Amino acid sequence: MRPSASARHVALIRARLPRPHTPAGDLRGEHRLHASLAADNAPFERFLAARTEFFDQELLGALRAGLAQVVILGAGYDSRALRFKAPGVRFVEIDLPVTQADKVRRLRALDVSVGHIDFAAADFTVHRVMDVLSETTFDPMRPAVFLCEGVLLYLRHRTVTTLLTELRSGAAPGSLLLVSFAIDGRPPSPSLSPLRHNASGEQRQSFYTPAAVDELLRSCGWRPTRTDHPDHSLAEATDIALFVRAAGAVT
Repeated sequence: MRPSASARHVALIRARLPRPHTPAGDLRGEHRLHASLAADNAPFERFLAARTEFFDQELLGALRAGLAQVVILGAGYDSRALRFKAPGVRFVEIDLPVTQADKVRRLRALDVSVGHIDFAAADFTVHRVMDVLSETTFDPMRPAVFLCEGVLLYLRHRTVTTLLTELRSGAAPGSLLLVSFAIDGRPPSPSLSPLRHNASGEQRQSFYTPAAVDELLRSCGWRPTRTDHPDHSLAEATDIALFVRAAGAVT
């Protein structure tokens, strides 16, 4: 059994609230307790910061290079289609129906402009990604950026292979794939538990070695052109994740 992630989450939210206290209340002790809880989250926060920076900078670079189609796979509540909105750029977001419907409902209720975004509901274990894209404004004749951040680890290897292969088969020349992989090779550590376990109960299914990532991408038709990872003080072979930019291989 592990300590309750939801209890820690509630405590950290409460730490930001203005609250009353008794004259003898030990606010210093409370602050130290909350600080210790926040410190437990630090490895995940550093990881997420590194991953976010990689995908943001790579996407901005692709947009500056003239790519005007962005497909975000497993989009969840990703806000890049809002943050990086640009004239002439179309975004397509794909995610499970329930999550997608909730996001669209929230954006409409907030009166957020989404005319430059197509929302497509799909389950990658059931639906073929290019069939899903064919029902949107996605143009297979134009190069696109396919962004797949923090998604593949929740899919079985066979589904990962199918998804990456289908993206390559439907990608126009000049397209890019931005993708993250979970790396297997580090011994279990309590300090890394937020990276290994999902409090929502989603099962993490696909872990790779760096060499296996390279082999997988090439076998699916993608040529890695940049590889990064969240902690440069560690050897890449034992790091917790890889972030990869890949171009369509010449066939």
